[in-house]
Amino acid sequence: MNERTLEPLVARVEAGAPLSPRELEQLELAVQARPGNLDWLLCLAHALVNSERAAQALPLLERAAASRPDEPLILTARARALSALERYAEAERDLRTTLAKSPGHADALRALGLLRLRAGAPREAAELLRGVLAADPLDETARAVLAEAEAATDAEPGPPALSKSDFARELQTSLTECGLKSRVDLEASLIVVALAPRREVRLSVTALWASAQSERRGHAWFIEDLVGRLTRMKATDRVPPFEQVRERIFPALRPKSFLARAGPVLQSEAPAGLLWLFALDHPDFVSYLPPECSEHWGLGVPELAALAMTNLERNPVPPNRYRIGPRGLEPAAAGSERWDLLAFEAGDGYDTSRLLSPAHQALLDHVDRIPWVVAMPASACALLARLHDDSTLEVLKGIAKGAAQSEGAPTAQLFRIDAGRLEPFAD
Repeated sequence: MNERTLEPLVARVEAGAPLSPRELEQLELAVQARPGNLDWLLCLAHALVNSERAAQALPLLERAAASRPDEPLILTARARALSALERYAEAERDLRTTLAKSPGHADALRALGLLRLRAGAPREAAELLRGVLAADPLDETARAVLAEAEAATDAEPGPPALSKSDFARELQTSLTECGLKSRVDLEASLIVVALAPRREVRLSVTALWASAQSERRGHAWFIEDLVGRLTRMKATDRVPPFEQVRERIFPALRPKSFLARAGPVLQSEAPAGLLWLFALDHPDFVSYLPPECSEHWGLGVPELAALAMTNLERNPVPPNRYRIGPRGLEPAAAGSERWDLLAFEAGDGYDTSRLLSPAHQALLDHVDRIPWVVAMPASACALLARLHDDSTLEVLKGIAKGAAQSEGAPTAQLFRIDAGRLEPFAD
């Protein structure tokens, strides 16, 4: 079937109309006849989402993203499929990755604006949609969603007169009333909640406070809901059904000293004297899989490690570039050739793990195929300098030395990474 014959189908896909099974089959044949043609693959993926078959579209887009991780058309299409499957956090990640590379990308701005509106953040949604209309004042879809966001913003109650320290105190009081012990470190923006002996979850006070402020039902409702979820996690059965969590298991590269804070957790040896732990990802907090998960699920640790890395690589995050300026580290443009340090800093707790991810190693190779020296000053950051750049290495050593004073630092040690191999750095 030639392309002219398929033009009516393509027009209906672009209009968002569902297709019949026979029409979807015609598009599938067109894709098979044109291997490697991104336009036809995306057309089929969008057609499947239009026809409420997002679960079939997602594997197509995953394969396309594996070979072209930086392509905005693929990322925005995958975000659409993920949204249709109600996997909103993953959809947001794809859209934010697109906007980090292409800040004015209208489709990504529009889609992210709609997601933020659904998430109860109308002010952020309105700002995103104004960005769409600044580029295209005739975008009626963006204008309609903007009107909804502005109406929701007008209906919002004023921000509560609640400081971060007061919020942390109220949260800690509520935890105590429900029988949960906790400790707060406001300087590190951290609250640690003990669910059981030597089993803890670590939460960001700043992130929770911000969420509480945007909660329409008020910060008291937010605290009650959060404490309720934490209390349910305290249940005796610590091992959730595997199928419910398989896509939320992520690898966490940590020093052995971390076990003193984490308690008994499923673990395995990692390169350079580090450990692999396995985190159960959650929008509000991270907990680590207990040792009995492997036996309970009938999966060996190597299998779980492979699954965790696959989950991490669903959305590769390119390293940011920094210059060393008079005021410290200053961001460099995404494609700039003038930079001193790279940083994996998605802030989700898995940035050190990205050092050993093949997909992220490919992103490093895209910048420069050289050995790197790595510092891990925080679990939310991994800094990389060129091995033979002496002045930048001195700055990196200073950062690592400063991290030694921080309780939250994964390790103050420096490492060398070359062709995916991580080992201690010997100066």
